[in-house]
Amino acid sequence: MPSPVEAFEAQLGAPLPADERTRVAAALAELLHRGRLAWPDLAVTDEAFAGCVAVRLRGTVRLVDELSALPPDDLVLVAACARGDAGALQRFEERYFRPAREALRKMRLDAAVIDDLLQRLRERLFVAPAGEHPRICALVGGGDLGALVRIAAVRLGLNAARDDRRSDDDPEALFERLAIELDPETELIAAHARSALAKAFTDTLAALTARDRTLLRLHLVHGLSIDEIGATFRVHRSTAARWLAKIRSDLEEGTLKLLQERLDLSEGEAASLARLLQSRLEISFSRVLAPE
Repeated sequence: MPSPVEAFEAQLGAPLPADERTRVAAALAELLHRGRLAWPDLAVTDEAFAGCVAVRLRGTVRLVDELSALPPDDLVLVAACARGDAGALQRFEERYFRPAREALRKMRLDAAVIDDLLQRLRERLFVAPAGEHPRICALVGGGDLGALVRIAAVRLGLNAARDDRRSDDDPEALFERLAIELDPETELIAAHARSALAKAFTDTLAALTARDRTLLRLHLVHGLSIDEIGATFRVHRSTAARWLAKIRSDLEEGTLKLLQERLDLSEGEAASLARLLQSRLEISFSRVLAPE
């Protein structure tokens, strides 16, 4: 039975330099020890664990630094899943597939469709040709594992819903999702202001770029957090937050501009209605687009 570092080298396809080999061996042993403490009832061989880690780190230059940053509990769980351990697969489902199912449910997909999508996700993550490690080994340690599984599920859901009769990025659907409820003060202005607001919003939304509509849909309709959107587009969370803030600003300004033009309001009326409706938009956008 090969040692962890030997299994690691075999998976990499090349021996490590002598000085680096010693440090890698120590880092692997530490990771495996901590992972087994987290999952004492899971049986993971040294060889299976090291092989799975090597899949994750193939092509990495600073092996020891990367090894030290990996999550030991996820590594042991994933290594056990990769071997087909039924107990490990059950724990993985409980920890990561329940949120993925909820994300798909929010997309208003049928239960049967959700079951089918999750089965396809299982196959993608855990099924591999003989002698190869499953794809899940390459994901662990690449970010929050729960977020990665959830994003993968949402992507499958988006593909499945692409030909739906009513698309998620349909302006009317997103306007409904914002749920901008009129209060009595708004009702006193004019009943047709609600319709005008909806039309101005949907026209402004339709003018956004495809990327901006996708960002808004992922965050607003599918419930992805700022961090998950950043992971999806491979940017820092601050960049994703700036993108969403810009979309919010563009939608507010564009909606109010069209609303004032189309209602042919006087300067005073426009200012009054703009303040009122902007406060309503502010509440709605703050609720659905605020960074977590």
